[in-house]
Amino acid sequence: MEGIHMAHTRPEYMTQVNRMFNSANRLADAIVSHDRGKARGIMEFMVQHGYMGIPGTTAGRFNLGCWLAASRPGAPNQQAEGIAVIPCFSDDIPPVKRPQTTTGYQWGGCYSRTAQAITIFDTERLTDTEIGLLLLHEGAHARHRTRDIAGLPPLDPDDIHETNTWAMMLNCVTAIGGDAWSTAIAKEIRWLEAQNPDQPRPRAITYTWGSPYCLELDAVFGPVLHSSIKRFRQELLATAGNMLYWESRTRLGAEDILHSIVTAHYPGL
Repeated sequence: MEGIHMAHTRPEYMTQVNRMFNSANRLADAIVSHDRGKARGIMEFMVQHGYMGIPGTTAGRFNLGCWLAASRPGAPNQQAEGIAVIPCFSDDIPPVKRPQTTTGYQWGGCYSRTAQAITIFDTERLTDTEIGLLLLHEGAHARHRTRDIAGLPPLDPDDIHETNTWAMMLNCVTAIGGDAWSTAIAKEIRWLEAQNPDQPRPRAITYTWGSPYCLELDAVFGPVLHSSIKRFRQELLATAGNMLYWESRTRLGAEDILHSIVTAHYPGL
């Protein structure tokens, strides 16, 4: 922890944290698959063991804010006491290095096991749905990798944890996306058909990315608040589209295809 020097006020940071949790809880409740209980458990874990972190004035540092649970007044004395949830505005100095996918996209959040901290980047550029999805994703990593803080079992086997986290996130989008998401998926599959005209080998897939921005995504996630965030939506659509497209063209199941995509293109998110 360092001296309290902030680019924004504490109420501004708290507003972003509240927005994250309100949206993530809404998304967790919307899931219709078995992931609903899992998502609710992740949110409960973060409320009970989370506190607000505030970006500092140097990279790799952050200040300790208040506990998130109403039953825990005050703030932690040290990072190891809980899980920091850090909202970073675009003009803040991030406390951690932003992860990057193999397609060159800088992912919107990360969980640092060493710092026990979730960071969500460019929060003012994210709609409620986007910020909620990122909190659920990184919250799953916090719950899985720092479970000892609450004496809990792991969420998943380690080798499929990232894949299962992506599946939960895509289930959220499917649950709230309705006809607009279905239309976007159908357009993505038609685009993939044009990019991959040859019949693949029975168990081979090629992850293909780069379709034009689909306007139906605005109906799913809300109006775009900043052009850079379009890429987040496109990454979700490309992953879902490739999974369904290749499932119909190979002998692989959707879960196997998702695992191949995630391990190859989204390592360590």
